[in-house]
Amino acid sequence: MIVENSISSVLVSVIVPVYNVELYLVDCLESICKQSYRNLEIIVVNDGSIDNSLHICYEFARKDSRIQVIDKPNGGLSDARNSGLTVCKGEYICFIDSDDVIHKDFVSILFNSIADGDICMCYFTRFYNDVIPDDQSIAEVSAEEFSGDFVNQNLYDEKFDVNAITVWNKLYRKSIWKDLRFPVNRLHEDEFVVHQVLDLSKSFRLVDESLYYYRVREGSITKVKNQKNILDSIEALRNRRDYYRNRGWNQQVIKTRSLERSLMLSPSVDSKTFPQWKSYGVIDILRDEISLKMKLLMLLKKMSARLYMRFAKRKGWE
Repeated sequence: MIVENSISSVLVSVIVPVYNVELYLVDCLESICKQSYRNLEIIVVNDGSIDNSLHICYEFARKDSRIQVIDKPNGGLSDARNSGLTVCKGEYICFIDSDDVIHKDFVSILFNSIADGDICMCYFTRFYNDVIPDDQSIAEVSAEEFSGDFVNQNLYDEKFDVNAITVWNKLYRKSIWKDLRFPVNRLHEDEFVVHQVLDLSKSFRLVDESLYYYRVREGSITKVKNQKNILDSIEALRNRRDYYRNRGWNQQVIKTRSLERSLMLSPSVDSKTFPQWKSYGVIDILRDEISLKMKLLMLLKKMSARLYMRFAKRKGWE
């Protein structure tokens, strides 16, 4: 049983960007409306959907006065989230993607665990084929506390890793987002802001429970391995790498650069689609602090894109 903090009158804003998710939106909104923590401001931002999503939003708003619907022209996920950030009034905020689902105590547990901290994170569970995980009763909750700097410096460690670079499995003190917004017209928008959010966080708490249910589905924006997707991911990593370099965190620079180079080896990226690749010299590759295997692959692609493509096809990398 979750015992709520005595200041449960504190308003929590839940920002839900919506775009063409009529098949999944009901599951998402029901899980939010059924939260055990009741003092919510639910901001649903319809980002120019052309299916039945907007109608579903209004139906839920008619039944639950906590829901505010914003209907705007399509501007992308970042723009929709930014719209929610502009109008939200809660002292704390969280982001829920409209095809995902949350545990009934998601807000309650994170709120009661954040204490005087700035961010509280839980783990997430992937689910497939519309089989939503059952909510399990949680008797006791433990939360570890770290500094934002510590999480930033250990972002690639198993404890944090992919859980830390997403924005939707967390509760934030709203003041962190005062001067921060998501980059518009970018994919992997979470990865562009994660190090900035952590930089502004003095206290980061980690709840050792999986309270966010991430739906794996075909056709979602970040599942499609197209050129735009990969190039934005590379750019996000470069942005993070520059941040690490400015802080003097050399090990993080090396790890980030290694991820960046791995993405540059995608068959979708070549000298025509990625100008920086063309200017990246052989000497630079040899001097880079990456594995010998990656150096050889980059040199192969540099010398003969056609030969590299044949190699990648044989390895099934396309």
